[in-house]
Amino acid sequence: TVTGVQTCALPISAMRAGYRRQLSATLRLRDEHGLRVRSVPDVGSMVDEIAPLYDQVMDRAEHQLERLNRAFFERLAANLPEAHGLILQDAEGRPLAGAVLLRGPTRSTFLIAGIDYARNRRHSAYENLVTAVVKQAIEWGSCSLEMGQTSLPLKTRLGATPADRWLYLRHANPTWQRILSAGGPLLFP
Repeated sequence: TVTGVQTCALPISAMRAGYRRQLSATLRLRDEHGLRVRSVPDVGSMVDEIAPLYDQVMDRAEHQLERLNRAFFERLAANLPEAHGLILQDAEGRPLAGAVLLRGPTRSTFLIAGIDYARNRRHSAYENLVTAVVKQAIEWGSCSLEMGQTSLPLKTRLGATPADRWLYLRHANPTWQRILSAGGPLLFP
């Protein structure tokens, strides 16, 4: 399951009262803790900041389908110069969390996140990061935002809705097809 937010129709006043209170509390905590959120147009210039934060997320991931290396971050700017961005959050004078976004003509994608888990809870880093991602998509003029497959409760509070994704696989050899079908739950948890 992945989530998406229709950002063209996301004024805070349109949110239900409970969600507005939660969002306000998150933003208040950001201000109280002196978190600085900045938008950086070139991911490649910030590899030393985002790569270690991304590694912390991947080190905690239960399932890893892939793991991006430093070269990915370095080449993103060269390969998609006008179609990416980075949101960085700083606390106590050093990076706390970051998100890489891809920008399309009408849709943005929250591609990856990085978090300093030692300081995450104290600063509500992830909650503030997701809020900053939605804000960036709105500023870019995106009509929708793909938000990934984790943290459904947080993302639905901001207006996201689940969208199923399906993957069909078929092997040419009938024996291997039966093995693939039987092993589906193990191969795709």
